[in-house]
Amino acid sequence: MLSTRDKRRRSDKKRDNARELDTGRVSKSQRRTPLPPKKRPVDGPGAKEAFRHTKESEGGLSNSSASYRSKEPNEKGGREGEFRDGEASAQRKKVYSNGAVYEGEFSNGRPSGRGKLIYTNSNVYEGEFSDGRPSGRGKKVYSNGAVYEGEFSNGRPSGRGKLIYTNSDVYEGEIRDGKATGRGKMMFSTGDIYEGEIRDAIPCGRGKIFCLNGTIYVGEFRDGLPGNRGKIFYHNGAIYEGEIRDGKRHGKGKLFYRDGKVYGGNFLNGNPQDESSAGCSMEQ
Repeated sequence: MLSTRDKRRRSDKKRDNARELDTGRVSKSQRRTPLPPKKRPVDGPGAKEAFRHTKESEGGLSNSSASYRSKEPNEKGGREGEFRDGEASAQRKKVYSNGAVYEGEFSNGRPSGRGKLIYTNSNVYEGEFSDGRPSGRGKKVYSNGAVYEGEFSNGRPSGRGKLIYTNSDVYEGEIRDGKATGRGKMMFSTGDIYEGEIRDAIPCGRGKIFCLNGTIYVGEFRDGLPGNRGKIFYHNGAIYEGEIRDGKRHGKGKLFYRDGKVYGGNFLNGNPQDESSAGCSMEQ
């Protein structure tokens, strides 16, 4: 049995516990080591930056399939870089063993995206790349002063584009294997303009040429000159229709003069065989 003193101690202890519950205090026997405060989740614009620092402190980017894109703009307003599966695709510079220099975007260790390539011969290409080669739209400035701007494929001009030659001739149209070939428009430095079929930058096939003096030729071209058959509209109003050789009336044809006269017959090196008939030439 408990003594009177023990009963009194137990009663005092119960009273103290009840008082502590009322006041919200915790007795020494109920006190525990406080838990560390929970870290607030990173939120807002700095979330991804914090993620990057965390990953770097752990020894680099993770190998997860998730992609991370930095939203910090570079000087040109684009993204600093893009990381996928632990491999970087970002703006950087590479100097090749042959002396060529590339600066731009990479993918799988090869130029891909937008970039600039300076060749060893001082040619400069700037535009889109794919699998290490110029591909897509871009501009190439040649060391001799020629400039091409348009579509590229497998490292060469191909598709449609504009080519400015060193003599100031300008071509706009189809490009094949780096050369003006197909259908297009050639504006010569002399002021003449050709529209039609082109082969290796030379008028060849069907087309028409507008001469600076107002004369117009419509028909076939050979090696850059009117040839075979065609029609010439002279600036003085005369019209010739017939055979052409090396840019001149040659063979069978008809010449319609502005005053209504008509000559039909043979022509030799631009002139009618009948000397009494007045002639016209492409140069008039």
